[in-house]
Order: sequence, then structure tokens, then C-alpha cells
Amino acid sequence: LLNEQDSVCQLLEKLTRIRDTELLTKVQRLKKQAVYCADRPVAVLISGQVVDAKTLKGVQDVLIKQKNQLVRSGQNGQYQLQIIKMPNQAKATLIFSHKDYQTTTKTVELTKDNLTLPVVQLIPLTAATYTIKGRMINGQTGNPLSNIPIANTTSNQDGYFSYTYTPVSGKEREIAIDIQANGYLPYQKIIATNKLPNQLSIELTPQPSGVTLSAFDFPVPSMVVVPGGTFTMGCTAEQEFVCQLDERPAHKVKLDSFEIGKYEVTNEEFATFLNDYGSNTIKNGPYAGEAIVKPDPWGVQLAADGTWQAAEGYNMHPAVGMTQYSAVEYCQWLSQKTKQTWRLPTEAEWEYAARGGLKSVGYIFAGSNNLESVAWSYKNSFEKGSQHPNYGTNPIGQRKSNELGIHDMSGNVFEWISGWYQEDIYEQYSNKLAINPPTATAGKKRMLRGGSWHLFSKVDARVSNRVSVPANTKGNISGFRVVRVRN
Repeated sequence: LLNEQDSVCQLLEKLTRIRDTELLTKVQRLKKQAVYCADRPVAVLISGQVVDAKTLKGVQDVLIKQKNQLVRSGQNGQYQLQIIKMPNQAKATLIFSHKDYQTTTKTVELTKDNLTLPVVQLIPLTAATYTIKGRMINGQTGNPLSNIPIANTTSNQDGYFSYTYTPVSGKEREIAIDIQANGYLPYQKIIATNKLPNQLSIELTPQPSGVTLSAFDFPVPSMVVVPGGTFTMGCTAEQEFVCQLDERPAHKVKLDSFEIGKYEVTNEEFATFLNDYGSNTIKNGPYAGEAIVKPDPWGVQLAADGTWQAAEGYNMHPAVGMTQYSAVEYCQWLSQKTKQTWRLPTEAEWEYAARGGLKSVGYIFAGSNNLESVAWSYKNSFEKGSQHPNYGTNPIGQRKSNELGIHDMSGNVFEWISGWYQEDIYEQYSNKLAINPPTATAGKKRMLRGGSWHLFSKVDARVSNRVSVPANTKGNISGFRVVRVRN
């Protein structure tokens, strides 16, 4: 029993109950020596050093933790950690952790109130090497793509490739695959190392320059057909934990089929409109005389020759800097030029398309529950800082599409909706089916959907989230996509 500290404490406690003065004096002396038997909390200072098991050099910034007490090792791996020993506590377990080393635990016997531990040796993590194999094809034609650069190799004539990847830190658990190829949209995929397939199938999307219809000599937005159907709009189960009041009540909506932009309207497309329109002020209607767009380093700019051009390198970025009524003006111009009917989406159309229409899986965001996989948002854009290439707006179509093949309905830029914002508009449909419901026709604020590269909260990018803003709002976080009415 005397080899177990807890048993020693119990034995000493029992001995104090014996009515013998001489024995009691000896027991009290023994209890004082056995600090682990204190009858009240006692501070114990633990000192030591942490070193690399291979080099035996001190390791800085190791986290040493015991319950709620923690400290980090200094420059030479030295540390001092003060813990609180509770009554009758004989031992304490220390945890040593560092991103580049295996986590180690040490059990310490609390025999004194000032302890120096033997040197703790941390074992470096071994960086695993992974072999990445796969094939590249054209996502539209299915044909193999040769000579496409990936990491330190290129795809062969049949589209196949193979290369090895060694993580910088052995603790990395994901592999990022980035492909930049002329004529194709940038491709990025993040794969967990424990889910790496035997062979990847990579589909590259040809660079869109707008779809030029045979009757027109200017870029027209690429469109996706959204088959009509019935869905639940607003605060559905997967959104419940963060729903705002204006998303309630959830209600049934039935929509006819329509076409919506596969991408947000680009700077190239918007500059084409401005040059043909011949003015940067709205010509007619209640907003006559209002500026159509605010020049932006990521948007459109007025060139020396008086024409509007996309900022250099930003042709395929979403157009920004326009108000909602400027976006409406673009739609009216496009309708006149094509003899077709173009407009902004209604709230219901936008949300139905963002949710994936009849193919909806029920994601929180447009195409995933993982925001960064489908959106340029705070974490993979704004948070990177202004010197990072992904800071700000990004080229359309780089993130994964949703179930209908539509890109960027979460993130990149907020998108204008037709009509006005009305906070309680859903209430009228609480007990009946809404059939092709229009957006409010009057109000004081306009509405944005989808979140942006600058958002601070994931709440903004949810498919059911509604954002109201003053009617004259314009900036580099908002743009739009269009709907074409099917005849």
C-alpha cells in the first residue's frame, strides 16, 4: 500500500484519528512532507525542457497543458507551468503538443511544491508522400485533354497524369489540386488525404466569353434551364439554427420553368452594354439621370478613348458597382437587343435555383454545406489580405457548382433581386400555396441574395438569407445574374 500515493494519504488520514500524541506529531510531519496529501489546494510549480527527439535541440512554442492550466515553451524549449493540486491529488498528467510533432503525455507525481521534470523528447511527424493519379477531360465534350500542367508534370496525350505530393507539414490532412490552363476556367479541388481516390477524374470547363448567339455579335450570358416545380421556401430545417425573422414562415412555392444565368454577369458583358447604351446615366424612367455604374478597380473603367472596358485582368470577374435599377437597365437593354425578355430573378426564382431546383439535396449553401467549396467568401478571400491573389472578387465559375450546374450563387458577390424588400411578405403564404409569387412591388429598400467575398458571417451566404439595403447602394460586393423568360 505504501507504494501508492493515494493509499498513503488515506493511511495518514486514518492514523490522525488514533489518540496518541507522539504518533499524531509524527503523522503531521509526514503529511507536511507529502505535499500531495494537503487538505487544501496547493500551487505546484513544474519546470522542464522540451527537445526534438532527433536533434535534441529545444523546441519552441510547444503547448504544455494540465486541465485548465497551460503555457508554451520558450526559445530553448524551457517552460514553467504552475498547476493547482487539489486535496489528496497524488498525480497530474501533462500534455505536450506541437503542430510538427507527435502529441506526448507525461504523468507527474506531485511529491513537492516545486518540481523539475526530466527532459521531454518530442518525436517529429513523418511527412507522408502521396501519389496523385487521374485523367483530365473537357467538361463539355468529354474529350481527353493533353499537355495540361498539374503540379510538376503534364497530362499525356490520353489525358492521364501522375505525380507525387509531399505535405510541407506532416500534420496536413488535405491536398489542394490547382490547375491553371489557357482556354479553361481555373480548377481547384481539396481532397482529404484519407479519402484520396485511386484515380481522379478532372473535368475542365472551357473559358466562357459569354455565349454568342448566331443572331448577335456581342456576348450574351450563358443560361441554365431550371425546370419548374414545388419547393419549400424560407426557414427550412437545415437553416433553422440561424434563420432570421424575415425568413419565416417556411412556405410552399410553385414555379414555372425558367432560365437563369449560369454565372454572374461579367465585366466584359457589362462593358458591352455601357458602350452600346452610349451613356453612364439612366435615360428614362424614375431614375433618369442617375449614374449606371461606379468605376471600380475590379469592375469596369472608362478608358482614355471614352469607351468602357473591364479593368485589366478582370474580364471574367463579376460586374460590380451598379445599383439594382442599373441592373434592371441592363436587362431592358438586352431585351431590346435580342428581342427576347430578360430581367432580374424574383426572390422565389433565385432561391429555387440556388437550392438546386428539383435536384436539391437540401444544402445550407448553394451546392454544399461547406461554404468554401462553392463560394469565394471571407475565409478564402477577404481574410487572405489585400496582397493575396484571391482577395476581392474572383473569376466566375471557379468554385464548385450547385446541383443544377449554376456557379457562385453563394459568395463572390451579392446578387440583386427584382422588385423591393418586404420584411413580412412570407406571412401571406403561411396557409396557402404560392404560385409564381412576385417580389414586392413597392418598398423603401432593395434586396440582395447570396453573400460575397467580403462577408464576415456564413449566415449571409445561406440560400434562404435575405439582405435589405438602401435603393442607391452600389459597391464592389454586389452584382447580379439574369433570368430569360421562356416563351
